[in-house]
Amino acid sequence: MANVAETCLERIGWGRYQKLIFLCSCEAVATGIGSSMLISLIITQFPDLTNANKGVLGSILNLGLLLAAGYSGRKADKSGRIVLFKKGCYIMMLGLIALTLSHTFLSLLLSLFIIGLGCGLDMSITNSLLMESIPNSSRKYLALLSVSMNVGATFVYACALTIEYFKVITITDWRAAAIGFTILHGIFIYLRSFLEEGPVFLYDKGKIEEMKEVLIKIAKFNGNDSFDIDIKDLMEKNNTKKGSFGELFKAPLSTVTFSLTTIFFLTFLSLQGIIMFMPKIIVTENKLEKYVLLSFQQVCGLPGKFLGAKLIDTSLGRKLTTVLSFFLVAVTLFGFSLASGFTEYIIASFAFGNAVNLSVSCLYAITPESYPPSNRSLAFGFMMGISRIGAMISSMTTGKMLDKHGISATLSYSAFIFVLAGSASLKLKETRDDVKLKSK
Repeated sequence: MANVAETCLERIGWGRYQKLIFLCSCEAVATGIGSSMLISLIITQFPDLTNANKGVLGSILNLGLLLAAGYSGRKADKSGRIVLFKKGCYIMMLGLIALTLSHTFLSLLLSLFIIGLGCGLDMSITNSLLMESIPNSSRKYLALLSVSMNVGATFVYACALTIEYFKVITITDWRAAAIGFTILHGIFIYLRSFLEEGPVFLYDKGKIEEMKEVLIKIAKFNGNDSFDIDIKDLMEKNNTKKGSFGELFKAPLSTVTFSLTTIFFLTFLSLQGIIMFMPKIIVTENKLEKYVLLSFQQVCGLPGKFLGAKLIDTSLGRKLTTVLSFFLVAVTLFGFSLASGFTEYIIASFAFGNAVNLSVSCLYAITPESYPPSNRSLAFGFMMGISRIGAMISSMTTGKMLDKHGISATLSYSAFIFVLAGSASLKLKETRDDVKLKSK
């Protein structure tokens, strides 16, 4: 059954505040993913470096993300999500400005590390904060949140495509995208100032007075000035819960923790390198054609996100949809090995983009739903950290494999990793019925 905070959020419903926090969450994810996608353009500025050395750029960003995710996940479950969510945007802004002004390889490394810190704070908190601030009946927005990943990546390649085709400005493609993200992020620093702590988190921590104040503020923001709640009985119960890292590896959470740890590690062990070196995997000498394909790959993947948001509420549920999506990614990877012309790359990009987006949307929906509020941000921060370890390794190994074994062998290896991730997903717990029960 739903707790008091969740019941009140259902009473308040979906309104202006929920739209604002969803929009801020989308921007956080879009800027974080988009900034990391810039690396695929930056590496083209260093043609003399081997693919293995270029992978250092991806690894340094993921190192920053790993450190920040580990810190923020633990801190957010103790002190709250919103303070870190507001601080993270300032760190990200600093990194974006530094990236825009970077002109040497070392300055790029430093700016990407700072961006990784900001991204780590945002990515480990965003899902939990959104989930604890919206009605249970609106949980589909957790899956739709991953659409912003495509928006961020598409923006990067759209900037590159515009500069390459129209020659509108003389600065490099990745620097133009970095400037765009800096301006956008500045706007959302202001918008984040209107956000409040998640009511579900406050209830779980026994901060009943604060929960009431936040719920009234949210209701007023939505135009409901008459909302109120009697908290006398709740104050007497003082329903305080404290989460700890050790609880993640004890019953009843141990099975899902080990499963998700395996899935996140394997997913980014394969995916990070493929995405980063996609400009190398798409074999064409025409730079404009390559940018068109990279942009199309992101845009055409959007149906996969919306499909994921639908399928997780069908009889397939979160679990089975996640399993099937990983197997589908493995199959579609071979399309790039078979492609030899623009049309074939279009087909391969469409299939791969949708499969990846389907799997990611399912994974980002089922993960926060698998943990209680007292452990949610800690668990998600831990998973983000594990994913960054996989991504750091992937950035290095994918470049080396491309240098030594070529594209086909690299894609076959990545496909095998996705099959393992799909197999590990079979151990997940189905959360669809729990969400439906709480929304009643």
